[in-house]
Amino acid sequence: MKKKLTKDWLLENIYNLILDTNTPQSERELMLKAKMALENNDYYIPVAKELVSDISRLAINRKLSSETIAFYMALQKSPQLHNKIGPNTFLFFFRY
Repeated sequence: MKKKLTKDWLLENIYNLILDTNTPQSERELMLKAKMALENNDYYIPVAKELVSDISRLAINRKLSSETIAFYMALQKSPQLHNKIGPNTFLFFFRY
């Protein structure tokens, strides 16, 4: 992924995989779950992290389609998914 992970990029790629006739039903179900979460205004970073996790579990049991592999690899390259501290993380510093 050359540009920053955004909600729009994520939704666009999920839609493309849902509509792709080569996407197996098991992969399509994961994409539909993520699409619904994004459409319900869930924050996109946790949705993307969960999708990566779900795709990983699916890959253990069966071979993934080449389109899903490409999408998964693009997500894995996103530094936003690997940050320990995100925009919704609150840090509290106490002084003794």
